[in-house]
Amino acid sequence: MKSICRFNHQPSDFGCFNNISYHSVPVDSSNLASTINTHLCEVTKYIPTLDQSRLDDLRNKLSPLPSQYTVEIEEVRSLLSKVKLNKSLEPDGISHKILKELASYLAPPVTSIINSSLYQGIVPDQWKISRITPVPKLFPPKHVESDVRPIAVINAIAKIAEKFVSRYFNDFYDAYTDVNQFGCVRGRSITHAVLKVMHELFILLLIVHKTLLEFYLLTSVKLLMLLTTMY
Repeated sequence: MKSICRFNHQPSDFGCFNNISYHSVPVDSSNLASTINTHLCEVTKYIPTLDQSRLDDLRNKLSPLPSQYTVEIEEVRSLLSKVKLNKSLEPDGISHKILKELASYLAPPVTSIINSSLYQGIVPDQWKISRITPVPKLFPPKHVESDVRPIAVINAIAKIAEKFVSRYFNDFYDAYTDVNQFGCVRGRSITHAVLKVMHELFILLLIVHKTLLEFYLLTSVKLLMLLTTMY
């Protein structure tokens, strides 16, 4: 993070936000946090609030979750034991060292919480909380609107739950994915799209070349036969 922001280059770099503005108005350092927070909240300003009653009705109409979407204790234990120790403390205040070293003891209750969330279709409020760190896109940043990138830090247990939901969703979604769709698809990228286009162009050129060659040969044979009959 320090390398991205160039905080480790010069001592004066710690004041990189000193000359930043918001809507062309200079931002005082004492109001910087609230100003950036205001800007980030504006992203969802015009999105209407979700009708909770409609969500509850939809949840009640859904069939029970299939058994193949049940999270196993060993899967959670494995993920807990792999959490990185060099990460900063997350909003829930639980140290990664505790999660890693006590993975075998924490796996059963964490698994129960994740399965309960999946079966009920409800995300715990604690998992929705994230700590936002504003990182400059360029140095020094000039405008809050365009030069600040929000980096969100969420709880480790929420990340583990997301991994299971992502895996289940991708396994289901892959069966309905068009073969020509490359964006937002696991295992595919713009490189595959470019290769497919180049392959189809190459095939088209071969067909055109073959057609022209056949036309040339046919024309040559007819011309030769015509010349033969004339002499």
